[in-house]
Amino acid sequence: MEDCVENRVSYVEDMVEEIKKEVPITYEQQKELQSIVQSKANQFTREYYKNGIPVDMKYQNELFKKKKGQFIRAMWTRLKEYFNVPRYTAIQKVDYDRTKQFLIMIEFKDFKANELEDKSSWNIPGLL
Repeated sequence: MEDCVENRVSYVEDMVEEIKKEVPITYEQQKELQSIVQSKANQFTREYYKNGIPVDMKYQNELFKKKKGQFIRAMWTRLKEYFNVPRYTAIQKVDYDRTKQFLIMIEFKDFKANELEDKSSWNIPGLL
């Protein structure tokens, strides 16, 4: 009888561990990841334009925003590829700390030239 109970307890514990692996990150964790990405995108965009923004003054803010968006998209793309998920909100809660560390470790030098190209579709006079 005791063995039967121990087997059931062990089975339930195993099931709980399996279920934990399937629980996605919480809303609060999503917000924290978003905050990291936003902060890093600002940092990278400032670094990208450290020698000045190469367009007329009235278009500089718009260009900064578009470049920042480019960094944001690139970071989310890298994260989704690394964790093999269709969207970052599908990352499992058990992987949250690794996810956070992954984002924190991304550096400006990690981006390839093709990820940082200005786009003609931005329609900013004097850009291309």
